Amino acid sequence: VGAVYLKHAKELVESPSSSVESVSKKLVAAVESTLAGDTAWVEVRKNINADLRARWLSSNDKRWLSRYYVAIAAGLGVAQ
Repeated sequence: VGAVYLKHAKELVESPSSSVESVSKKLVAAVESTLAGDTAWVEVRKNINADLRARWLSSNDKRWLSRYYVAIAAGLGVAQ
């Protein structure tokens, strides 16, 4: 699943037509449905700073959102 985050992080930066909000919503929905009962994911979620994430999303800055996804991937133990 961490690999999925890395893939989407790259797409956000490389695709000028991708919307930060739409990609984020799709990705979060997919990951949360996949990992609903995964204790590791629960721990990763606990460690994510919600205020910082909200700031990144509200800034509509693809580079910041990309870093957020990479950070989650790292939290899930995926090599960058």
